[in-house]
Amino acid sequence: MKKEVKIITPEIAKELLKFNKFNRPYQEKTMLRYYVDMMNDLWITETGESIKISKKGNLLDGQHRLYALIKANKPYTFLIISELDEDIMPFIDTGKSRSYNDCLAMNGVKNYVIIGSVIQFYKSLKENRFSKPGVYQKYNNFEVLNVYENRNKFWDEVALFSQRMYNAIGKLLPKQVIGGFYSYLYEIDQEKAKNFILQVCTGENIENQTIYILRKRLILEAVQLRKSPIKVVYAFLIKAWNCYIKNEEIKIMKWDATKEEFPKIVNKNINNSVKHIN
Repeated sequence: MKKEVKIITPEIAKELLKFNKFNRPYQEKTMLRYYVDMMNDLWITETGESIKISKKGNLLDGQHRLYALIKANKPYTFLIISELDEDIMPFIDTGKSRSYNDCLAMNGVKNYVIIGSVIQFYKSLKENRFSKPGVYQKYNNFEVLNVYENRNKFWDEVALFSQRMYNAIGKLLPKQVIGGFYSYLYEIDQEKAKNFILQVCTGENIENQTIYILRKRLILEAVQLRKSPIKVVYAFLIKAWNCYIKNEEIKIMKWDATKEEFPKIVNKNINNSVKHIN
């Protein structure tokens, strides 16, 4: 077995992939995840992960990294392990990869399950991902940990608040949705964000009739056999927030993806008096 650190260019990657006979089936989703990291300068090479090559020159491990490198058209440094016996192939990559929750837990984060999923949802809202078509890509471990470490006390508090509100609303909304929306709205208006989530989840001291209509719709979604896609529920929440912060009210909570664009979150209080709209 031979180990060396080498710079792999797109041209070298293409040559290595000519001898890609033993790898597991190629997965476009995996390659695209690596590609996005590379294009956003989030790819970390010093992780101990290696490109593995057999004594006969066949590629045993690393095809998705190499395909992503070619697509990104950038050279990267990799640990190359060569001169391996090809009969080790069944024992390569049999372990479970580390998730962002594993990464948070390893860094001593309490409530890491809630916090990890809340940050994922928060970042998706912040980058307006739900309005875009295509496959939803999760953020990588480094991104999630970095967001947490920048405001660790805040995220710890959000986790506890999300758990309380999850129980208050009778589990009609997932914790990551409650916490993700609250975290995003908190950056717009701290007081209104908390009041909105409290009213939606507890049903107490409701200031805007639209919130009452939203709660009725959430209860309906929970009991009906044919449930709406979860993205529709996200749209309902945004519409209710927009009415709340603009002092408007609607009579019916609906969103038709075939006729309407995904609603955008209003980020400031526009009107002073309550308006009733259809």
